[in-house]
Amino acid sequence: MGYRLVVITARSHEHSEITFAPSYVAKGKVNRWAGRTKAEVISALGAVLLIDDSLENALTCAKAGIPVLLFGTYQWNRRASTTTSPMDHLSHAERITAGDDLYWERDVVKELPSCIQRVAGWEEVLEWLHREGHRVCRQEAAIENEHEMSEAVAVVE
Repeated sequence: MGYRLVVITARSHEHSEITFAPSYVAKGKVNRWAGRTKAEVISALGAVLLIDDSLENALTCAKAGIPVLLFGTYQWNRRASTTTSPMDHLSHAERITAGDDLYWERDVVKELPSCIQRVAGWEEVLEWLHREGHRVCRQEAAIENEHEMSEAVAVVE
């Protein structure tokens, strides 16, 4: 398809085996960028898209104008992790006992920024890249026309 997948991980060297998409990612270099946000890493790499299962990473990148494919139909990536009250530090069971039994529904992010698209799995990633990938790369080229455009797609594990 013409895209280079760049794996960015916070995992230690002992746990760096690529387990999420072995049929789509060639064996190769795994990048580690300690102490930087995903948005900073994506920008430093010159990548044009982030594929990630973390809502927090997706929202951070969206604020920086980076397109994101929010991967998976997981419960954890439907809710924003917030720490705005002492209740936010409690476990699920503790919150229920304390009477905060609606937090699970209340914390669901119902509307995502326009540059974040949910995809259920790798087939939908490929469909999106076939349908929209050229548009994302063209926009990036227009912004940085004096530099050679990198068509790297960052994948975070």
